[in-house]
Amino acid sequence: MELEQGRGYRSAEESRARVVNRLSTEPWVERIALAWRAPLYGALRTVSVSPSGSKEERRAGYNFVSPEYFGVLGIPLKRGRNFTRQESDGAAAVVIVSEATARRFWPNQDPIRPVARDRQR
Repeated sequence: MELEQGRGYRSAEESRARVVNRLSTEPWVERIALAWRAPLYGALRTVSVSPSGSKEERRAGYNFVSPEYFGVLGIPLKRGRNFTRQESDGAAAVVIVSEATARRFWPNQDPIRPVARDRQR
């Protein structure tokens, strides 16, 4: 569902909240998750990052998702934890990485604690 743009909403967050509230009242809706980019919708935006302990910059794709995203899509988290609502609402700098990304950025290391710095910040 596309968000209604320019309809008097004060912010994108207010627009998203209105959509979620409206959809949650529909009897055919079981669960709701939000994502900046829908799965298989096309290429993700990328950002330059440097894995901790490295001076090398690499490009990584990213997507902003709600804490419900992985559960709604049936994607299990193999390690670590999901986002909390507070992190999601507060734009906290936390990430969940795929296994492929973990192998690429932290080969033969535990990817749970390392830091990847966004070179644009």
